[in-house]
Amino acid sequence: MATRKRKSKSRKSKKQNKGLEGILVILFLLVFSAAFLYISGVRPKQAIKTAAESLNDIIQAAEGVIPAEEHIPAPTTLRSELADESDGESVWEDLPVGLQIPRCEAVSAAENGKTARGHEIQRYAGFTLCYREEYELAEWVAYCLTSAELTKNTTRSNNFHSDTKISTDSAAPEDYTRSGFDRGHLAPAADMAFSTEAMNDSFLMSNMSPQKPAFNRGIWKKLEEQVRKWAADFGAVFVISGPILEKSASEYASIGKNAVCVPEYFYKVLLTKSGDSLIAVAFVFPNDNAKGSIWNYAVSVDELEERTGLDFFYLLDDVREKSVEKAFSPLDWN
Repeated sequence: MATRKRKSKSRKSKKQNKGLEGILVILFLLVFSAAFLYISGVRPKQAIKTAAESLNDIIQAAEGVIPAEEHIPAPTTLRSELADESDGESVWEDLPVGLQIPRCEAVSAAENGKTARGHEIQRYAGFTLCYREEYELAEWVAYCLTSAELTKNTTRSNNFHSDTKISTDSAAPEDYTRSGFDRGHLAPAADMAFSTEAMNDSFLMSNMSPQKPAFNRGIWKKLEEQVRKWAADFGAVFVISGPILEKSASEYASIGKNAVCVPEYFYKVLLTKSGDSLIAVAFVFPNDNAKGSIWNYAVSVDELEERTGLDFFYLLDDVREKSVEKAFSPLDWN
């Protein structure tokens, strides 16, 4: 078994010395700039403020030029890394791996080698999600459902459990007790029946959102069943689901000790290939007893992006992305 080499103490001390030297240089520049401005007639307080602002501009500019030690992955590489464990390769050769992963604050930060506070992306056996600590909810859960994955190899576990992968701790099953809300799946358990691991992961509380029973067991379930039919018909469907978090957490009602926000709306975005053409559609439902056809709640992907602030399918070239996101037709899906 391969073992990781530990960094030598000398290398560590050199790195610390290098960092200390950098701090001393910055302090020297700050003092020198402030002194020069003061001699020029600028008042002390304003001189320090102006020097600090100028120095900050220089540092930010330098950050864009000086190469970082850490490798910053290209968007396509990043998507491959973020795609769930069941997505080892692209379903269609002309589409990139991880196409289902939307660009959010966490993804944008990762593309620049940084992290977004309060946003945490985690991969599982059958899906990937971005957890928002402020809301105690995932803002999106994404996966590609293939026709092969419709084969059931396990049964529903009903093993709701906290997600220990979430660094800030996820919501707990007890948060929903006597709340009047269902533990509503974002990635449905029935979509994860192709493996025991994927099924168990689907019952993580990071994959749950408070849903009214009439909604969860009604039109939301109806759409989930339809997605599986489309996966069988088209061979695969890219699926992204989540709550629409368009207000601050304090503006939502909440449940449980962890103050899990209760979303007012939920969405599901779908993309697949019909022949040589890509087709996409989004659905937005109120967290209530939504009645009628699922198509009564269909919107364009562009419209949903406006409400969520997410950028779906942006790995596509601009022409294809604009084409599939600006409009939809129910006829394409029937």
